[in-house]
Amino acid sequence: MKMKTTLYLSLLALLILSSAFLWPKKSTITPPGTFEVSENFYCDKHVISNFAWLEYMAWLKKIYGKESLEYKAAQPNADVWGEEFICLLQLRKYYHKHKAYGDYPAVGISQKQAEKYLKWRSDRVMQYFLISRKVIPNYNDSTPEDFFTIEKYFAGKYHNAAVHKKYMQYPVYSLPTPEQYLSISKDYPAYTDSLPKIPCYFDSLRAIPLHTAPKQIDFADGLSEWTKTANTIVGNNWRKPQGEIVGISKKASNYIGFRAICTWESYNEEK
Repeated sequence: MKMKTTLYLSLLALLILSSAFLWPKKSTITPPGTFEVSENFYCDKHVISNFAWLEYMAWLKKIYGKESLEYKAAQPNADVWGEEFICLLQLRKYYHKHKAYGDYPAVGISQKQAEKYLKWRSDRVMQYFLISRKVIPNYNDSTPEDFFTIEKYFAGKYHNAAVHKKYMQYPVYSLPTPEQYLSISKDYPAYTDSLPKIPCYFDSLRAIPLHTAPKQIDFADGLSEWTKTANTIVGNNWRKPQGEIVGISKKASNYIGFRAICTWESYNEEK
């Protein structure tokens, strides 16, 4: 996928999502990609997909350049394929970038990479909410010095744009705690009862199809997921279907994905 096409789709998708919402006044709104768990507490319907990760990388490439440390640091670890099943080695070349796997879960992502992605996502969603409400223009940000962040905006340092007093809330996407994840997943169990028994069959990768139904909330058992607690994952997975519900991992793997929770925070001018 070419960078320009990917970036265009990314911006278009965010604008389409953003245009469906009204800005929060007394109550909060549902951030893009999430469902409401309780008042001002939202959770992603699905784990982050390869396509979403490629959008992120396309943005990093535009802002920092292909040879930058920022862009290289965001690369998924393709070596996770073939760790235990040699027949999956060919996925090292195709899984993260081929369009056929666009709606598959982004794996090979470390906990630190996931956290950086979610900060980026918070900034991008806030930016396009402000654009959709005509608070700021749609600037063609293209350098590390001029791209939008929530901190820059409220400090008046984003193209010297004045802070709109009507819009003082901003979204914060983050990893859930183990307790939050387990509480949510208890109410939204897996929609599939079967786990792949022969991992070398490509069909087994379809154990966790994303977006198979528009309103489906997916807490399938095929992946463990990163949490906010250091080196901690939750959920069974296709490699260890009978493992501990809460476990430890210090590295990226092909059986660990991630999703976000989100809350709206109010900006405090005294900070």
